[in-house]
Amino acid sequence: MLRPVGGLAAIAIGFGLAAAAAQSLAQPPAAPPVSAVTASMRQMGGAQRALGTELAKETPDPAAIKAAAARLDTLAGQLPGWFAAPVTSAPTRSKPEVWSDAKGFAAAAQALKAQTAKLASLSDAGDVAALKAQAPAIGGACKACHDVYRAPEQK
Repeated sequence: MLRPVGGLAAIAIGFGLAAAAAQSLAQPPAAPPVSAVTASMRQMGGAQRALGTELAKETPDPAAIKAAAARLDTLAGQLPGWFAAPVTSAPTRSKPEVWSDAKGFAAAAQALKAQTAKLASLSDAGDVAALKAQAPAIGGACKACHDVYRAPEQK
């Protein structure tokens, strides 16, 4: 047999619901969704910045260089998979040409992978001068792809 809820219990439930609602309203709004592609590209950019920062030092840390080079090479190898299907889950700057010109995009991704593999190999050797000479080739491969397959930033 069900018993009617007493007045105090109903008031307590009401206050609880009101407190929960107030707390949820006080939460900051969620950040806009970021596509997996954007998140991965940010990781690649972070590794590239870490490499550049290290190479700019008077005495670069070989372990930090090797870690950044390995991260770039790993991410470059994953890049084609990030674009296996059009990105629709969140905003992205990917242009339709990524998929309509799949062969061109694949070639650009392979060019980046070749440059990151060379960088990783040089980081194993520890030749800082060679690494400094190779680092711009990574940026060049990124730019070559972005010029064709990435839309300008919306302001």
